[in-house]
Amino acid sequence: MIINLLKTFHSLIFLNFNIAVLKFFLKKKIFFFYHQKTVLTSIYTLYIEDLFNSVRKDTTVLFGCQPHDKIKLKLGRNYYFIKQGFLKWIFNADVFISVNVCDVFTNNSIKVFMHHDIYDTPLISKKKEKVLLSRLSKYDHIFLSSKQTFTVFAELFKINLNLKKPLLHETGYPRLDYLIKKKKNLKRKKTVIIAPTGFKSFPNLTMQKHISEIISFFIKSKKYEVIYRPHPLNAKEIEVLNIEKKFKNNPYFKLDISNDYFKVYKESNFLISDLSGTAYTYALLTNNPVIFFSRNENYVNKTYYKKLNYFKNRKKIGIIIYKTKQLKSAINKIENNRRRYSNSINNIKKKMTYLGKSKKRINYLLNKLC
Repeated sequence: MIINLLKTFHSLIFLNFNIAVLKFFLKKKIFFFYHQKTVLTSIYTLYIEDLFNSVRKDTTVLFGCQPHDKIKLKLGRNYYFIKQGFLKWIFNADVFISVNVCDVFTNNSIKVFMHHDIYDTPLISKKKEKVLLSRLSKYDHIFLSSKQTFTVFAELFKINLNLKKPLLHETGYPRLDYLIKKKKNLKRKKTVIIAPTGFKSFPNLTMQKHISEIISFFIKSKKYEVIYRPHPLNAKEIEVLNIEKKFKNNPYFKLDISNDYFKVYKESNFLISDLSGTAYTYALLTNNPVIFFSRNENYVNKTYYKKLNYFKNRKKIGIIIYKTKQLKSAINKIENNRRRYSNSINNIKKKMTYLGKSKKRINYLLNKLC
């Protein structure tokens, strides 16, 4: 705790001095990007650095992140360790940017939130939605990855008229663009990924109670290695730990709680999810299909969820099942129709306005803000 505070104070002194030199002597614009996560991974930092590696010559990008004992990455000299509560003591940055919602910002900066989901995945449970929107209303601008996410945010702020509405911009999804650019030949293995959403956020729709049963199905079949990737919010929950304990000694099972999902995604056959946004990221990145486990489809059809493209387009990128016993026929259908699913996924890509162009679009908007 004390060490992290010392790191913060040290960074604040040097960062403010650096900004003053860059801004007032070298006449640079300052973009400050803050990594709010306590544990950084290579994918998370590299796609952000790639996004800003072609800014204009009159602009400098500086990075901040939470001081943490477990940071193992080699970070560049433009990184500063600063606890979020001390961000208000950073002065003269022109633009503050984050991809996770922050409650404290650099002093007198234009505040930009970059939404990190490719589709109109439900943001959070309805009970917590207003709290999240209230936090987002502190930002001046929100960059959104697609028409689908733009529509969702516009509707949410329209309903909550008492909240300040930030300016919304469709920009494309830089993380997906970076991974597609990084992707070379996919080496598909006999691997299936189970990647559910956070089970505490959506108790009516989560597949969590069925995961052990699904893993057992694949282990008994001995045809696929099954990789279980719990939602990061649930990685240390007792439900996940019990599954690890039950299957950890089986050669067909692997628990993956890393944030760097790229390797397992590009080497897998297909993915199983409930309503996680990663389902569409996975399909658009790999052109592999998704099996959606919807244990409560009646609930979807009775709520506003049925209006979301996330749910309406599930059959375009995969197949919906409602019980574990449907897995065998679903897998056969997927394996026998890969080309059709790949073509359908490509059709979705063609309709995405800024696919492959998010970097240029975001840098254009940021420069325009200044």
